[in-house]
Amino acid sequence: MAGNNAHYLVRVYPDGSAKWAIRDEAGMQSWLEYNRENRWGNALFVDGKLASPKDKGQLTAEEIAIIEAALTDELERGLHDLSRPEPIMRQVEYFGGLKDTWMGYRPEPNRAAFDIHDRAPSPIP
Repeated sequence: MAGNNAHYLVRVYPDGSAKWAIRDEAGMQSWLEYNRENRWGNALFVDGKLASPKDKGQLTAEEIAIIEAALTDELERGLHDLSRPEPIMRQVEYFGGLKDTWMGYRPEPNRAAFDIHDRAPSPIP
């Protein structure tokens, strides 16, 4: 974590694909809360480490270790700009003929997937 309290957040799906965000402390807490409630099958990482044992999603301990090693390496090499967290901005979304606007974070972009695919899919509990 940078000295300005920016956090690198990564949500990893069971297939290894992932999304990321850079948020301040309050934004990180909101991100964790939202993902725990609405994205329960995914693993959540903060600053290169599993956010908590309850955030492992459907990943195994071995898969979590692979992802933590990759994220830690990226952070140590300075591949992610943690100089400032993402701002809350006006967002606009169109569906059909409707337009929705709100204040919030931009949609999370994709990042490179993690190679953890030598396993059968986990059943939905």
